[in-house]
Amino acid sequence: MSFFVLGLFLVMGAIDAGAQTSTTRQRMPSSPGTGRNGIIRATSQLVLVPVTVYDPLGAPSKGLTKDRFRIFEDGIEQTIQVVTQDDAPVSYGMVLDASKSMVTKLPLARQAFSGFLDVAMPGDEYQLVQFNDFPRVVCNLTESAEIFRHALNSVGARGWTAMYDGLLMSAQQMRHAKNLRKALIIISDGEDNFSRYNETELKSYLQEAGVVVFSIGMTTAFGSGFENRSLRRISKETGGWFYPAKLATLDETVRTIGEAIRN
Repeated sequence: MSFFVLGLFLVMGAIDAGAQTSTTRQRMPSSPGTGRNGIIRATSQLVLVPVTVYDPLGAPSKGLTKDRFRIFEDGIEQTIQVVTQDDAPVSYGMVLDASKSMVTKLPLARQAFSGFLDVAMPGDEYQLVQFNDFPRVVCNLTESAEIFRHALNSVGARGWTAMYDGLLMSAQQMRHAKNLRKALIIISDGEDNFSRYNETELKSYLQEAGVVVFSIGMTTAFGSGFENRSLRRISKETGGWFYPAKLATLDETVRTIGEAIRN
C-alpha cells in the first residue's frame, strides 16, 4: 500500500481535536428545532487520506472496502468513516528530453504525450518542460490541447542531458497547479550528464512536494533493453512507474500510465 497525493481511495476517518476540521452546511426542509432559515450547521472532525493500493503485479486494486484499511495517528488507531473512489481532474507536468540523442525519437515522444490529451477529462491541465543543456518551460499550465500541441511541436533536439534539472523545474512549476492530483511524466533516452542538481537533491524535493513521477525510457530501436537506473529509482521512490518504450505498445503504455494517475 502506497500513500501519496494521487488517491485511488479517499479514506475519511475521525481525528482528534488538534487536527484539521471541516465544517459542513446543509440546507434541510424547515422543521421544529432547525434554524430560522431551515439550515442545520454541523462540524465534522474528518481528515481525507488519499491512498493508492497496488496488487502484486503493480496494477491498482479497486473496489476495496473500509474493513481492508487501518489508520493510526501517533500510534492510536482512528475510526474510518467511509472509503470512496473518485475520478478527479489531473495536473500533468510533461518533461521532454530534447538532447541531441533524441533527434530521431521526438516524433514518438510527441505521439506519446499527445495520447494523454486524447483521454483528457474536463479540468485536466498540462505543462511542458524540455531539457538539454538546461531546462526550459515551453508551455505553462493550460487546459488547451491546441496550445499544448503547438508547444510540443516546437521542440527541437540538441546538446546534452540535464534531466534532473528538467524534472526539478517542472516540479517547481507544478506548485501553481490547480488540481489536487499532480504527476510528472518524463520521456528520455539516457542518463543525466549535465545537471546542476544531483539525483539525491531531486528526489528529496519531489518527495517533499508530493509529486509522483512516471517515466518512459526510449532506445534507438524503440526496444525494451533501455535501462535508465536513475529514472527507475526516481519513479519508484515517488510512487510512480518506469516503462521501456516499445513502438508497438506505445498506446497501451499511455493508457496504463493514465489509468494509474487517475487511480
